[in-house]
Amino acid sequence: MLRGSIKIAYFHNSVSLSLGVCGCQNGELASSQAILRAYDLELIAEDKREKISVLLGLIYLLAIGTPLKWSKFRCGFGLDWVGYYFCHRSHSIGLSETRAQWIILWIGSTLKVGSIIAGDFSAGLGRLNFAAMALIYEKPFLGILYAWSASIGHSGTLTVRIPWACRMVLYWLAKRIKEENGRLQAARTISQNPQFSVQQELFRSDAKATADGAWLGGWEFRGGQKVSEAKWWAFEVKSDVFPWLFCKKDPKRIIAALEMLATIVCIMVFGSEGSFTGCFTGGTDNQSNTFASRKLLSTKFPLTILIMELSEQLRVRNSALSLRWVPREQNQEADDLTNLNFSKFDEKHRIPLEPAKLDFLVLGELNRAAGELYKDLLKEKENKLANGPNHKNAAPKRKVTERLKWKDPW
Repeated sequence: MLRGSIKIAYFHNSVSLSLGVCGCQNGELASSQAILRAYDLELIAEDKREKISVLLGLIYLLAIGTPLKWSKFRCGFGLDWVGYYFCHRSHSIGLSETRAQWIILWIGSTLKVGSIIAGDFSAGLGRLNFAAMALIYEKPFLGILYAWSASIGHSGTLTVRIPWACRMVLYWLAKRIKEENGRLQAARTISQNPQFSVQQELFRSDAKATADGAWLGGWEFRGGQKVSEAKWWAFEVKSDVFPWLFCKKDPKRIIAALEMLATIVCIMVFGSEGSFTGCFTGGTDNQSNTFASRKLLSTKFPLTILIMELSEQLRVRNSALSLRWVPREQNQEADDLTNLNFSKFDEKHRIPLEPAKLDFLVLGELNRAAGELYKDLLKEKENKLANGPNHKNAAPKRKVTERLKWKDPW
């Protein structure tokens, strides 16, 4: 039985083999470890010399007695591997055709019924997470699903109604995967303009919240240009435009979400000319948001819907954000904007913004739906705490053969 993986890199007519778990390098290969730990092999050649290297690599493996299964040999620009698909022609990675179809059919049948067994939903969510390992722009949409799954439990035969917000997210995921090449994600382009290097902060933003309201502000930092010459914006966040502002009564309790909203607005305003390509950098004085933007996932409301909007803004730009933490004392200019102190900035460089007219991609549709979901989550959690796991009405656990893993394997 072959286990583990072998990765082979070819540089002209030289062959470099390394075992995924053995740590062998520079062509050093222990035959006994290769036989014990290798089960998949990909050989890539670009020109005639590298094709000869591929042939030499196969001869070497045969010489040490590796039991290759010739019926599984394939050639071409794409290959399936443990449910993922790699396309070297388009430089993209994603789901295999069979697993993409399973997700589409599972979501379709789930939405048609409108309810699901809690254990099946948890299992299906695990498979969606598997897909999000390759389709990273879809990963933030799982935050709401994880939050709801945690509130209803992960096992048992309890059948629950799927909230409208979760139905919407599932519909979007299926629609995205159905699109042409929707099951694949291409490698990001890299900006050739040194002015927009990943090391240079392109913007800085901040948010302020009190018991009465909230304010946002941001300016075009561009590596440290003069404040008087920088573009900037500032506005008040009102509950009629963003209904989730008072979901926790006090806006100060959602300061991380407000800071993330300020970051998103900076991307929309300063990145509209196509300058934010590849991986770009922004600054914020909220350190927790640097981790949330890196993971592109959160189950905390309302931060989870802001992460979804951030992901969509990055997807349409085929880019990635490296959000950098800036100490509060070094972010004074953005802080001044949230306090409506514009003395350091030039009014002629101000970008007038109307929050209600901002071109959000998903936030507008999710605003009210997410608020309703938040109330449902609180209700489910209260019931769960009140009843406890041993309550007489608690759903019994299922048999192993009744679980999704065995009922509907993929």
